[in-house]
Amino acid sequence: AAKIPYHMIAGVTAASAAGAVLNTGLSLRKEILSISFITASFSHPDQDIHAILDQFNDQSSLVIYMPLHKINTIIAALLQNGAHPTTPIAILSAISLPSQSCIVGTLTNIKTKLKEYKPKSPGIVVVSKLIAHSTLIDNTVTIN
Repeated sequence: AAKIPYHMIAGVTAASAAGAVLNTGLSLRKEILSISFITASFSHPDQDIHAILDQFNDQSSLVIYMPLHKINTIIAALLQNGAHPTTPIAILSAISLPSQSCIVGTLTNIKTKLKEYKPKSPGIVVVSKLIAHSTLIDNTVTIN
């Protein structure tokens, strides 16, 4: 809104870059009380993503690093753990790089979008009701 010039620099933490691309924050006073940063790539086979995703609720934002190979498991676990089907989700690929792309939808329609648009690693997933405030909601955007 202030029309201040800016430049994205590769290497900025992907979560901060995702907020910039989505044009929204990851927290909001009195609405989003916590942010969890997790990885979907576990080094130990006994680690269970379901247990970690159980902490997500309507008053939190979730950032998942390296999720693309487990996206169906992540979505199923969130829904199984009580996330509302219309919870907004963004899948961002090559974030903060010139080839970055972003797919935005809900937990119920994102799989359909992924059939047409196949993001490439590295990627992150952001799950938060704040994405609903984004100008990208329910759209697929490739940013060059």
